[in-house]
Amino acid sequence: MALTKEKRAEIEAKLKELEKVRDANLIYHFKKGDYWYPNPFQEKILAAWKNPRYKVFVGSGANRKGKTTIAIIISYAVMFGEWPWSGEKIDFPHNDPRQVLYVGQAWESHIQKVVEPELERLWPKHRGDIGSITKKNNQGVKARWRDPSTGSELHIYSNNQDSDTFEGDQYDLIVWDEPPKRANRIAAIRGLVDRNGRELFVATLLKEAWMHREVVKARLADGTPDTSIFHVDGEIFENVSECACGEYISRLERDGTDFIGICSKCGPVKDFIKRGLTLDGVDQFTKGLRKDEIEARIKGKPSYLGNLVLPNFSRDIHVKDRFKIPLNWIVDISIDFHPSKPWAVLFEATGPNDFHYMCDFIHEKGNPKYIAEEIIRKAKNNEYFINSITIDPLAKGGENAQIDEMTVFKIMEKVFRSYNHRLDVASKDKDNGITLLNDSLMTENEMPARFIFRDLVPVIEQLEDWMYDPETLKPSKENDDFCEVAYRIALRDTKWKDPYDREKRLARLPKADMGELMTA
Repeated sequence: MALTKEKRAEIEAKLKELEKVRDANLIYHFKKGDYWYPNPFQEKILAAWKNPRYKVFVGSGANRKGKTTIAIIISYAVMFGEWPWSGEKIDFPHNDPRQVLYVGQAWESHIQKVVEPELERLWPKHRGDIGSITKKNNQGVKARWRDPSTGSELHIYSNNQDSDTFEGDQYDLIVWDEPPKRANRIAAIRGLVDRNGRELFVATLLKEAWMHREVVKARLADGTPDTSIFHVDGEIFENVSECACGEYISRLERDGTDFIGICSKCGPVKDFIKRGLTLDGVDQFTKGLRKDEIEARIKGKPSYLGNLVLPNFSRDIHVKDRFKIPLNWIVDISIDFHPSKPWAVLFEATGPNDFHYMCDFIHEKGNPKYIAEEIIRKAKNNEYFINSITIDPLAKGGENAQIDEMTVFKIMEKVFRSYNHRLDVASKDKDNGITLLNDSLMTENEMPARFIFRDLVPVIEQLEDWMYDPETLKPSKENDDFCEVAYRIALRDTKWKDPYDREKRLARLPKADMGELMTA
């Protein structure tokens, strides 16, 4: 029997009321199969949050990926002590009300326009009226949110505040919405110690190289990766609604109290994966971006990574556990000297397959004779078969050096000659050296040919962090000592030769130098 006009109106009114209740408590529907659910990026963060091993979470990548949304949802869950959509409890090492610090950027342009509206949209209204559970600061921002049920609080700060304002309080969670100033982060994280709290970064990384170095790629004291850090990034398309056929939803159209998706392949569809964006919206956003901005804001690739001198270097691929260098491998040594800073000496072994392993280093202060003797001592202790020893060309003292002057080169050469080793001047061809180094990190066959032992901590750090100066467009001269010796060794393009044949020739010519024998 057909519904009467009055009955239809009654049903529509009830549906609208249910829709109103649902929209007022959206956070309880944030699950698969419900009205609104996590995109893949958000799912990964939520899954990792249940692993107690992780203490620092980094959700980076493109704009409009739902980063602020997931940050606020997790903040509320910490305040409530449970996941709202399932009721599953979240364990804490104390029974006190939770404290959350949420740090946005500028008060007006970011916090008031982005963070505060999302806090209001996602706050479950049945837990309390927003006006009664919030308190404004001098900027007119609702800067303190208190959950009446648990007594837990969320405090909003601006990244523009002085670092000393971040000190003193204790937190269960600190959220950084977009990259913070390093000083602010250092001041704030002291407040996580007593409560064994966690950090969550949600950000589109552009020029914040320190975050790449100290957070995303953080290392322990021994140089190994910090496994308490969880990092996920990705493209903006992870937050685009998707049709069951696999195509993205171009746009949405209202259908009564709900929306239907328009798929370029299937046309209007009701059954589709509902996410925050549509393809038309992304396309429109992309039109206003420069090419370099597209890499960061659409594809999720940090802009500063485009400035890396060695983009092919990957900790996951190139860093290997130490093993004993076989006796038939040959070792190249390169020296970068300094009158006041620690010397940088790199040892690199080459095996019969022509794979290269940066296997040892010296990074200490001392006079030329001492460093030369340390090089010999390290080679003897580890039974390295020395193929070559090279040094910075400046070791010869430049054009103004006197013939009889005891330069760094002459002092070290005397030590090496006493052990039948030759000291050569390294090449100055920096550009080709960098190219060869990059090409060996990942060859044309998409295979790495150059590796480094895990315990060469300062070498790994410098190779990983070496960047082009944005003003001069040349490789940075800051903390580049091991980068210099690495590319100088790469310039030699060493090919393995059997050192035992070399020993036979050495027996016949005991005073011949090693470098000449290898090329004989």
